[in-house]
Amino acid sequence: MSRHNFRCRSLLVLPVVAALVAGSVWSASDAVQAQDAPAVITSRLAGETRLETAVAISSRAFPTGAPVVYLARSDNPVDAVVGGTLSDGPILLVAGCDDLADTVADEINRLRPDEIIALGGEDSVCEQVLLEAEVAAIRDIVGACTTGVTLDYAEDLVVANEVGVELDPAATLADLQRQVRAYLDRFADELIARAEDGGDDVEEARRAADAIRRVEFLREERTSQIWSDGDRSEVRLDEIGGRLVVTDYQFPSTCE
Repeated sequence: MSRHNFRCRSLLVLPVVAALVAGSVWSASDAVQAQDAPAVITSRLAGETRLETAVAISSRAFPTGAPVVYLARSDNPVDAVVGGTLSDGPILLVAGCDDLADTVADEINRLRPDEIIALGGEDSVCEQVLLEAEVAAIRDIVGACTTGVTLDYAEDLVVANEVGVELDPAATLADLQRQVRAYLDRFADELIARAEDGGDDVEEARRAADAIRRVEFLREERTSQIWSDGDRSEVRLDEIGGRLVVTDYQFPSTCE
């Protein structure tokens, strides 16, 4: 090998070596800085299903509730992805036209939204699911001592349009009140029947039924009616799917 060729190759190798050395120095410096940086915490928001994952995200993003809840079909992510720019409420996933999942219904109830919006047409989220979501949003039991009696059965029947009083625009308020009175009596009977079947505390169910039978019409609040015994027992009915149905009640209890 000639001295000339050796010299040329040395000139070519030197820049490569310099670059490698510089890279080694940068990496060591970067490692020192990383040691001085604060620790980064990593975690996951996840559920056993994609529906539950959406609920976990909703709970994290809106811990105190939200004015709006958006529903998107779970088996086709297009609507949920497009709706990702919405920021005033969470996007919860539903199974198209199947029953609203309990975890999703409970999250809607916790959020207490004023509005529920389906993303996409009826092929994506059908009206039945919207109705179930509306029921879930206003379902509640008032009072610390009424937890032994639930309204779960009322939710099921409301969705099937088998309960409540149909709102007839031609009916007088007196006619509507008579229909509501008959409905409340049936509601009270059903509370006891379901408790005796093993679903609830029988004694609490009987107390609730007696209180419901005593209430009388008190006032209207837009599409709602309030019935009360003038003391602490009160029943609230709201319009759901064109019918007045019981959505809330409270009554005195021996555990107070």
